[in-house]
Amino acid sequence: MLPYIVAFALTALLAYAAGRKAYEDASALKRCLLALCICAPVVLLAALRDYSIGTDVLVYGKSSFELACSCSFPMFHQLTADDYGIGYIALCWVVSNAFDSLPVFLGAVELFAFLPVVLACFKLNAKYAWVGISAFLLLFYGGTLNYLRQGMALGFVLLSVACLLKRERKSCLVLFVVAVCMHQTAILAIPMYLLCLYYLSAFSADRDLSKQGKILVNGIACIASVAVVAFGRNLVVFFSSAKDSYAAQVSRLGTGGVNIAVTAILLLFVLLLYMHAKSKSCRSSRVSECLVLLVVIGFLLRFLTVWQAQLERVALFYLACCALALPILAANLKDRDRAPFVFGSIAIPAVYFFVYYVYLGYSEICPFVINGLLF
Repeated sequence: MLPYIVAFALTALLAYAAGRKAYEDASALKRCLLALCICAPVVLLAALRDYSIGTDVLVYGKSSFELACSCSFPMFHQLTADDYGIGYIALCWVVSNAFDSLPVFLGAVELFAFLPVVLACFKLNAKYAWVGISAFLLLFYGGTLNYLRQGMALGFVLLSVACLLKRERKSCLVLFVVAVCMHQTAILAIPMYLLCLYYLSAFSADRDLSKQGKILVNGIACIASVAVVAFGRNLVVFFSSAKDSYAAQVSRLGTGGVNIAVTAILLLFVLLLYMHAKSKSCRSSRVSECLVLLVVIGFLLRFLTVWQAQLERVALFYLACCALALPILAANLKDRDRAPFVFGSIAIPAVYFFVYYVYLGYSEICPFVINGLLF
């Protein structure tokens, strides 16, 4: 567990230092370099890990790397197109043939998963970006060491949402396409974009939503989420019939469940965001309200795990919006409430990391083991 604590702390300190002044005053090139420096500790950790850290490394990461090293790109694409998106195929082949090193490949995958998150947090609020980055590491970094392709898709989805919130629609569309090319589950984020467009009145920047309109969109979003949970079993069967590679999910129905401790921790975290977003000490912001709503939806969608444990990935894109909401909420709060909020925003995810990854052993990332073949 110690390597994770050190890497997370270094990343948070670098993000904090950059957010004080350097990032906002820097050119585009310097911003990219600063973001790369912020990513360096956790990317290095991902590269140095043993191949047993993260279940999908041995499921498809190592095998796809070895196959990419042994054939041309057209052949590699032909052999893997049915299983992997073109984005992952291209990244795997280029990095594998350029460096011929699995640790470098694993580091590159983590870079493409985490760098977009860093850029997204700084895009929305540079000064408190470190809060969102820290929470993301504690809640989701362990998962990105496991689901390699979806981890990259998650990063690009968050950056595309940040671009949409800044009304950079072309960039949002391009990044979403990249996310889908990394992993098809990024399509599940489409309702997020539609909700953002309506909730933020993006089609008319001068028009604000009425109170009735906000109640309506919140109600529709929550009802839709509950409906997905209620008919989750049927949805699994439907998606499994759409593609052969999803067929195995049907056979795993009934293998899930809801862990009370993990659910309680996440509920406490969601309540922290929701209560502060609605508190009188927080300046009203349509952006923060929308992001917190997405987090609430993500929490509800996690109950899909009642039917099958892997269905928590459906909620991943929505719940991870907390990384975008936290910097904005921290900036909008009054000084007397900011420190307790920031503390809770890091302390609760820290407890989650310990319970979910360390104690319960999800994603099989603890204890951390260094790759002995490197030394």
